[in-house]
Amino acid sequence: MKAAVVTAYGPPLDTWSFPTPEPAGEHEILVEVLPAGLHPRVRMQASGSHYTSADSGLPLVPGIDGVGRTPTAGSGTSCR
Repeated sequence: MKAAVVTAYGPPLDTWSFPTPEPAGEHEILVEVLPAGLHPRVRMQASGSHYTSADSGLPLVPGIDGVGRTPTAGSGTSCR
């Protein structure tokens, strides 16, 4: 699995590989992450211009919104 990672404010984001997570309990499932728009707050945090940037520490994987599909979801069915 790959993720965009902020390692320094200003330059382009790095892309890091991460192991695929495993569900940790009976009420957890692995979902397929689908493309979603970037909220302006995420772009500001990734650039270092949002007030939370100083508190978030680096490196960080930016993002606050997500959309995913369950393994058993039919066409047009998704969870958020």
